[in-house]
Amino acid sequence: MTSRDFDWVKARAECSAEAVFQRLRLSLQADAESRTEMLLKANASYGFTTISQGASISVFIQGGITEPRAVVFTHTESGISVRDENDKLTIQATLTLNNDGECRLKVADKELELWQFRKLALEDFFFSSPVSKRKA
Repeated sequence: MTSRDFDWVKARAECSAEAVFQRLRLSLQADAESRTEMLLKANASYGFTTISQGASISVFIQGGITEPRAVVFTHTESGISVRDENDKLTIQATLTLNNDGECRLKVADKELELWQFRKLALEDFFFSSPVSKRKA
């Protein structure tokens, strides 16, 4: 198939919030398990877990802190939103089909692959001490 034959309408329709969110759900579970395994090897007193409910999945810190902390991913009609444990919107992504015909998450003017989107949402959460993030 040449690029002239590429059915961009079909490809964009398949690049739906629901389809991307299902892939995101599995990836977030794997991310939480991977980071927790690393922390256990380092004898940390906390880890990460996910809870999935309908159109959202939350990544929580489990153990080691008294204040609940979470990152909540929700699929919307046009994309995926990310909020903190206080329901503050931190990232809003829409879906797009790039010029190579690949489904991407668009945050502001940047097109991100799924792993890049997860990194953007979780890097500080996974790699900062949960003790330093407690509310005073």
